[in-house]
Amino acid sequence: MADTQKLSEITPSWLQVPTKYYETLGTNIRGSLFYFVGKDLLEPNQLAYGAAILNLFQLSAVILDDICDNSTTRRSQPTIHEKYGREKSLVWSFGLCFHIHDYIMKEAPDQEFAWKMIQLYDRMSSLTLEGQYYDMDWGNTYFKQTAELKTSYYSTCFPIAMLVL
Repeated sequence: MADTQKLSEITPSWLQVPTKYYETLGTNIRGSLFYFVGKDLLEPNQLAYGAAILNLFQLSAVILDDICDNSTTRRSQPTIHEKYGREKSLVWSFGLCFHIHDYIMKEAPDQEFAWKMIQLYDRMSSLTLEGQYYDMDWGNTYFKQTAELKTSYYSTCFPIAMLVL
């Protein structure tokens, strides 16, 4: 990951398989974009912190999305659940979400900032899961809500909010 930490460097041992797999796919665009856009606004450690949160969430969302969509490949590679099983992959997806909370609290510059980040992250997670629901149950009927909720919040809104905290 250019200019950002490798996820495998900041995750516990039981989350190493999905994080290392994710790193090989090169799907860290959100964290890299956050770093690029924020490089003149934030300190390098703040940039790495925000990018890591985005990349960890992206990994969690990708795992869950692939399971919900019954996808067998991502970027021409077998999905994590195809390779390691649905049950383990679900545990990894949820584990990553909880690990993000731990990471936010441990790495935040201060408690006030940490709590603001937790609130932002929880809101983003909730909206993304709602979008996943619309995608699974309603497909094209609610395409606009799916696109708004499932992707746009953690692709644009959340990174912008982190920059102005």
